[in-house]
Amino acid sequence: MVNTKKTLLLTIDPRCTRAILRGEKTWEFRKVIWRDPIDRDRVYLYASVPVKRVVGTCRVASILEDRPERLWEKCRHEAGISEEEFFAYFRGKGKGYAIQIKAVEPLPTPVPLRPGANPLSWCYFVPDPALLQGRGNAPHSRDENRDRKKTPV
Repeated sequence: MVNTKKTLLLTIDPRCTRAILRGEKTWEFRKVIWRDPIDRDRVYLYASVPVKRVVGTCRVASILEDRPERLWEKCRHEAGISEEEFFAYFRGKGKGYAIQIKAVEPLPTPVPLRPGANPLSWCYFVPDPALLQGRGNAPHSRDENRDRKKTPV
């Protein structure tokens, strides 16, 4: 059987990425989430500006969809952000998503994206095996709100 699940690159603020890599933050929050089935066992973590590098991998253990107030109640102890930051992020939104991150593994050497790539929240991609050794480049980005084919690396 062919695996039809897509590989995901999850873009995260560098401060939060560091907390995830240290095991202090196990929930990541999103206003919008991907639609296609993903490979939950290997999700790549991308630290956004100013780091701009793929820094590790993780497993998505679960995804919660709920009102922001309920997400905060369930996830606040391992959110890795303040209550003020959380509610500022979700201001005006009736629902959100909490992504539970487990089995985090830092890459031996963080890897830059290809020139021109700018993933805002997440992107699908076909990982280059060199990423696992901390060499090579990661994929181009994609618009997080539209379905699109995987971008080869």
